[in-house]
Amino acid sequence: MKLHIGVDSRSGLTHSAVVPAANVHDKHPLPDLLHGQKHRVYGDSAYQHQKALIASKAPHAKDFTHERTRRAGEIDEAKRAKNRNKSHIQACDEHVFAVAKRLWGFTKGRYRGLQKNATRAFTALALTTTSTYAEDAWYHRCVHDAGKWGIKDAEKKEFLILDNLHVHHSKPVKAWAAEHFESIELFYLPSYSPELDPEERLNAGFKHAIGSKKVAARTKAKLKVASTQHIQGLEKSPERVMTFFQDPRVKYAA
Repeated sequence: MKLHIGVDSRSGLTHSAVVPAANVHDKHPLPDLLHGQKHRVYGDSAYQHQKALIASKAPHAKDFTHERTRRAGEIDEAKRAKNRNKSHIQACDEHVFAVAKRLWGFTKGRYRGLQKNATRAFTALALTTTSTYAEDAWYHRCVHDAGKWGIKDAEKKEFLILDNLHVHHSKPVKAWAAEHFESIELFYLPSYSPELDPEERLNAGFKHAIGSKKVAARTKAKLKVASTQHIQGLEKSPERVMTFFQDPRVKYAA
């Protein structure tokens, strides 16, 4: 069996799924993955040369599937660079597979017949979509609260620097920022540039601190305690926080 999914690149939510037999070519389930309102269709090279089919199911969509880069033993570097850029957006479906496999345990087929395996796959995807939506809602509250605390304590206008996580561009976040424009303004980093984000230094130190503990935090309660202790330790050591901004690439945020 195979599992093909259609994922919205902005929300990261799965909108369609197909479970065909393993001997069915990847291009054949494509019509069932298009909902007609798409503007762009991304996919690997197995879906190439399907412009007519895409136009019949999604008339307004442009074909952004991968192109083959090797011809007669030579690699077309221009097409290879384009495929790499497309992969950055197409990678959102890999996140869905990662959650379905690691969080919900859908790593292999367990039953005979497509119907039972398909039912289990659809259940895992439904749980993945629900958890992703809940995570986004929680993150909306985090961004809202962070901005609210900044506005409350600030004497001047605050500038909040964000990466391009899809929830940062969501309507609730943008509506809240527009409502409080006189007090706070959002700035977005360029796509795929973690080296420009000071928060990545904090995350690296946090992961190292949590991972190096003698007793691993294997439950949510223990992880919360360990996280709180680490953050409280940073609050008492401002010199450690200052090291996050020593790199010339992030001094703009100091």
